[in-house]
Amino acid sequence: MVAKHFLLAAGASWMALLVCPPAFGQGSGTISGSVTDSSGGAVAGVKITITAPATGSSRDARTDNAGHYVVPLLGVATYTVLTEVKGFRSEEAQNVVLQTNEQRELDFKLSPATVQQGVEVTAAPVAVETSNPTLGAVITSQ
Repeated sequence: MVAKHFLLAAGASWMALLVCPPAFGQGSGTISGSVTDSSGGAVAGVKITITAPATGSSRDARTDNAGHYVVPLLGVATYTVLTEVKGFRSEEAQNVVLQTNEQRELDFKLSPATVQQGVEVTAAPVAVETSNPTLGAVITSQ
């Protein structure tokens, strides 16, 4: 009797696996775009960081010589996209929602970073003898 119930349960499980679509086939999407400067020229070597705030996971990419980037195989989630490169201000896009099989295009226009210069002037105080009122000089052989 136990064997009959076991065989019946095993057969039903196999049928469910064969008939139902696999649950592990999660959808993914892609975020891509281009990065330009304020004059419209492509910016190469920009670090693109895509982070899912809900999970804390992140992926990095770099722009090519034409300023393009592609980050494929991202899960369905809401992302934050950050750009970083020396000489330009960082730009960030928040709440970028990516759906199943979506090809999301996200372009950035970077502005130059502000230059901060500082000049520091330091001087040592001149030693003045106030107790002896005489003048003196050093005479060399020349």
